[in-house]
Amino acid sequence: MSEIAHITKIMSNCNNIGAGKTEHVLSTIYWICTKFVCGDTDGDEGSSARIFQQKFGEKTVNEAVNILQRNLIRVVEVDEEDIEKYTLSLSILNFLKASSDKPMMRRYLRGKNTLFRKILTNEDNYSSKLVKSIPIDIETTMFGREMQPLIECISESDSPEAYGDVSLRVIMRMADILMYRHSYKTFDIEGGN
Repeated sequence: MSEIAHITKIMSNCNNIGAGKTEHVLSTIYWICTKFVCGDTDGDEGSSARIFQQKFGEKTVNEAVNILQRNLIRVVEVDEEDIEKYTLSLSILNFLKASSDKPMMRRYLRGKNTLFRKILTNEDNYSSKLVKSIPIDIETTMFGREMQPLIECISESDSPEAYGDVSLRVIMRMADILMYRHSYKTFDIEGGN
């Protein structure tokens, strides 16, 4: 349990995402956290997955959303930094998707409509063409499983561009919900590959 506490402390103490290899460290931490979320919580009360979800789940989700929002607003000028920025965003996205599939973690994703809208707006405004080619589809997480947050994303004054890719994704997500397609798969992370 002290190892999990140490990992979550690293996330909390991260002030400058772009410094050195911080993106790489945070990406790795979120892939580890995804493994904890995907772990079995039905069996042993002392399982790492259960302990992580119960004691560190809320803090980790809050840090993930905060770091993702800050990461997407960063403007980078070098392609290598852009790839690091994108890698961090994808690892956080996968963590949020995994959390969306676990009832114990889902509750921590509710009530973040304003941050959800900011994340989509930041992606729309600050992402490079390289990053926009494969979107940060946060609308496929728990944030985008209800109509109200999606409607707010395209109707508020600080929304993504009306005829842009992000707005189109939000509208397509609304169509998915109307057709009762609420969830998506997370990427399975195999150790050592």
